[in-house]
Formats: sequence, C-alpha cells, structure tokens
Amino acid sequence: MHQFVSDGYKAGTKAEEMVNTLQDVWHDAIFEATYEIDGKIHASGMDFNDAIQAQYTSFKKNGDLSKLKSHQAALEADMDKLKNPPAKYKDIYHDIVDAYGSLKEFTEMADDPSGSLDSFTDKANELDSEVAKKLNAVDVQLPEEK
Repeated sequence: MHQFVSDGYKAGTKAEEMVNTLQDVWHDAIFEATYEIDGKIHASGMDFNDAIQAQYTSFKKNGDLSKLKSHQAALEADMDKLKNPPAKYKDIYHDIVDAYGSLKEFTEMADDPSGSLDSFTDKANELDSEVAKKLNAVDVQLPEEK
C-alpha cells in the first residue's frame, strides 16, 4: 500500500508536468503568434494539432513518455499485488482502487490529449485535484511502516 502511494505520487507528478506542458503549447498555438517546444520557438500555424503532435514527439524523444509509461506499469503492478487484501484493509483497498481510477485517467490524458482546449483544461484541473486528494486520503490511512 505504501508503494502504491509512492508510485501514485510519481505518476501524478509526471502526468501533471506533461499535461501542463500540453496545455501551454495548445493554448499558445491557438492564441499566440508563437509557441515553444524544447526551448525552440515555433510560429503558430493554422492547425494547433501540429503543435500538440510536435510536443508529443518531444515527450517521446526526451524520455517523458517512457517515464510516464513506467509509472503506469508500476501502478498496475502495485494493484496486482494488492488484490484480495485482508479484511482489516478492505476499506483502504477500496480507496486505493478509487485513487487508481483517477490516476489512470489523469496519466492517460498526458499520453493521449483529446477534446477542446477548454474541456481538456477543465478535466485536467479536476483530475489533478482529485488525484492529490485521493492519494492523501489513502496516505493518512496507511499503517506505520516497520
């Protein structure tokens, strides 16, 4: 359970970083004359999807995408280990499953952005807050590590 919380914070932090970058590039490609990817300035064109794709390619090249996928895999492994918890941990297990659902949705947003900029931003803000709240709720319930 402790490992799940640790991995959850790592995954949430990486997803938040990537989602924020996507939002910035997406916004600037629509509303500004230029947008920035990897320190390079690009002229905003007619299709903001090109900017989002360029940022996604950057995530692949700089290792962010592989780090996110690694965090996702760690969470899945944690969930496999946590199946069939003892009766005294059933309540916290349900909270962990709930947190995992939000984490999964949030990390998938970083990997596959969709919708409009407004809907993406609204959903990202909602999930970012939800993930932090749910992980904190699990964290405070954890028994002391020995």
